[in-house]
Amino acid sequence: MDHRIKLEMLEKNNLEENIYIESSENQTKQWRYDNISVNQKNNSNEKYQRVLIEKITQKQCLKTKDRINHRTLELCKKTNPMFKNRKAIPDGYDWSEDFDGQQTFNEKKLYFNLKFVVGTGGQQTRTLRDETYRFIETQLKYLRKNKNENIIFINILDGNESYSRMDNFKYLLNLEEYKEYNSRCFVGDMKQFQHWFHNFVNK
Repeated sequence: MDHRIKLEMLEKNNLEENIYIESSENQTKQWRYDNISVNQKNNSNEKYQRVLIEKITQKQCLKTKDRINHRTLELCKKTNPMFKNRKAIPDGYDWSEDFDGQQTFNEKKLYFNLKFVVGTGGQQTRTLRDETYRFIETQLKYLRKNKNENIIFINILDGNESYSRMDNFKYLLNLEEYKEYNSRCFVGDMKQFQHWFHNFVNK
């Protein structure tokens, strides 16, 4: 079946409560090719993940330009932190990537960070180690600094390489300085998020 048809079927079936989601352990390059897209450089991964989030939560996952400053831990909307009037902004590298989506439930704001990393190699390592790991640690620092804010960070890391590196993120979440705050920073694949969200809404 053409991957575009599969995605369309998924989008049309948003009212189904119980959906099967593949574990990231089994999401290989071939699985991605068969189920999402033959092209790894377009936004098909994010689109696939966003559809699943909306199907799980029964709510639109709105796009956002909110980011966190790694240094000051300020969270705000930054459309383009790198350039202004075609000139580089000196603190541009201090800002994280923007979050991929946001939702609100019972006055709690959920910020989503979506990654889909399959196969091994330098690019995959840089994505998880240099980008994702740093971003998640900044989220934990933000939560430590802003203890009373009703914010939960949701990091959905799909793909078999994300699965193989999950112990690195568990190590980060369980460092002594972050243990108190890691309940508000989810890190796992979409299948685990489905279980997490069920518990979240039924507390």
